[in-house]
Amino acid sequence: EIIIILDTSNSMKGTSLSEAKKVALLVLQNLPSSWNFNLVRFGSDCEELFPAPRTNTEGNLQIAISFIQNSVASKGNTDVMQPLRSLFLLPRVDAQRNVFLISDGHINDDELVLRCANQNSTHTRVFSFGVSATCNSYLLKALSRVSGG
Repeated sequence: EIIIILDTSNSMKGTSLSEAKKVALLVLQNLPSSWNFNLVRFGSDCEELFPAPRTNTEGNLQIAISFIQNSVASKGNTDVMQPLRSLFLLPRVDAQRNVFLISDGHINDDELVLRCANQNSTHTRVFSFGVSATCNSYLLKALSRVSGG
């Protein structure tokens, strides 16, 4: 299972969001057909594409591509804790849940995010992809490291 979390906060305006969309599409289009997936856009709030992860079918893939392409950077602050908290509370899957976070890393409450990712690392790994020239690569790398991503 893979969950792609796309940062659509105000700091992602311009080329940052364009690059983030490219990464999200690349991940999605190379997803094994046997995997389930979902997408989440976040800023001050978050929006899930599907209520629960779906199978990787052509129809679901097309819906996901449209969701990514129609994303705009207008969601205020970078509150990544909201989508992560929701994912950590989901029922566990047979294998580890893989979260692909695509962001500039300018995250609110970074200590809480790192602590929660570490506490949930037995069932959820976070792989971070930094976009933008001013991306907080230190925090994104730390997030991946503490979660086993």
